[in-house]
Amino acid sequence: MSLSYADPIDTFESKESTLINSFEDFLIQNSSTKPTLILREMDCWQGRADVVEAFFTSHWSLPRGSEEVLSRLGPAQILSVLYPKKKQKLNTIVSLSGLSESTVRKHLKELSECGLVQQDNQDRFTIHPQVLLPQIRFHAYEGKLHNWKRALYQAINYLGFAHYSSVVMPARYIKPALENLEHFKINGIGLISVSENEYKMILKPRKNRPRKKAFHLVGIGKTIMELNSNVRMASKDL
Repeated sequence: MSLSYADPIDTFESKESTLINSFEDFLIQNSSTKPTLILREMDCWQGRADVVEAFFTSHWSLPRGSEEVLSRLGPAQILSVLYPKKKQKLNTIVSLSGLSESTVRKHLKELSECGLVQQDNQDRFTIHPQVLLPQIRFHAYEGKLHNWKRALYQAINYLGFAHYSSVVMPARYIKPALENLEHFKINGIGLISVSENEYKMILKPRKNRPRKKAFHLVGIGKTIMELNSNVRMASKDL
């Protein structure tokens, strides 16, 4: 796939931030399937992805303010082992989460207070019946000028929370990556070449099921926080 971009970028071959900025602009203007949101510097405990596309694939319902709790790893680890209808005792949650009992109690209290978790009179816990967690598909991008090995390593880490992950490099410096394309294929990582007037998909990423549910939930929480922030800013401008 080769797509043109109208505005030439003069400095992206020498400055990584400009490479990322230009690529983000390209995604906004030329993506055939528009993401619900594009996020920058997204950290889901697997490194900080330069750019992340978030696609909402279902309706959702969360209590007001609960996204901030969800965006933190501890509560997300607890929520990742709970279900909407299956009631679980404290000792089971401790065992499944791998956290200490005191830590589990702390995060269950947070999750209950914000309305994400419900506790019954027998001290069993479920995801609150009124909660419908968002289904979000993430595509993470790592931009690098030269170091394809480091870029590939980071892109693989992003599969902890994302469904797709790709490396973005200037065409002038991408040759070493092309010579090692098999490493990208084996790991399901995409590769995109950028020149002054063209963005070329060298290798499409393979769809992945996020390897760590808790990391994926952190990503969902951060996406909802960003979405709500954008809504508030838009409301102020009216």
